[in-house]
Amino acid sequence: MLKNYILIAWRTLKRDKLFAVLNITGLAIGIVACLLIYIYVQDELSFDAHHAKADRIYRVQAHYKFGDTKDDFGITPFPIMEALLKEYPDIESGVSLYQLGQTTLEYEGKPYVTENGYNADTSFFRAFDFTFVNGDFTALDEPDNIVIMQEMAVRMFGDEDPIGKMVQRNNRTLKVAGVIDEKAENTHIPMGVFMSRLGMPPQAKEQLGQSWGNNSSFNYLVLGPGVSEKDFQSKMDAFVTKYIIPAWGENSSTARSASTWSHCARCTSTTT
Repeated sequence: MLKNYILIAWRTLKRDKLFAVLNITGLAIGIVACLLIYIYVQDELSFDAHHAKADRIYRVQAHYKFGDTKDDFGITPFPIMEALLKEYPDIESGVSLYQLGQTTLEYEGKPYVTENGYNADTSFFRAFDFTFVNGDFTALDEPDNIVIMQEMAVRMFGDEDPIGKMVQRNNRTLKVAGVIDEKAENTHIPMGVFMSRLGMPPQAKEQLGQSWGNNSSFNYLVLGPGVSEKDFQSKMDAFVTKYIIPAWGENSSTARSASTWSHCARCTSTTT
């Protein structure tokens, strides 16, 4: 029976070749399109889904209004996280990534550049789960420690063990304490080098701690188990009234814009 069906189909194709080509081409295009859509959707849904606390991690966002123009920012002022942790005990932990931009490390007199550098809290690798090739989540627990990507480790050290290697940045000596496989997971965070916040000069930290008007950091909250996203939003609104509006001035339309957040897994859709 199956053989007969195949013979009939083959004869039909031979009899009307143009019709056959059009149908086969259309079918092939349809299959390829479906596969591409599936791959795209799977890729989008995989962003930051690997974090154990993904359903409780939120990025603080700023929504500003300048006249008739509205802007959404994924970066917010440096002091926000410390203030939030002091204000609300239902936050399990907070993470702050201060942006350094393009960063150059030197090893044995040679410069090595990465596009993204950060000054990171010790809580960063406790809130976010990344694949460590060398080291672990405690890598930023010392003030002069630095975490780099595997690609950079290979460029700098070749096949040598990178842990404990001493590198320089702006005449400061840093110790490689962790290496991450940047290709292991999809994440909205542009990977680069992460320096411990513990090593930030006190004067710089004090100055940044007063910079409520300067968006410079990615700030994240890990809400405690059972804490409602909807209920916590009202606290964020109160936080804006208490901290942001006084910093910008009572009559500032910018200051009166609300701060909110999005799930970490959805951060890729936010303008930064």
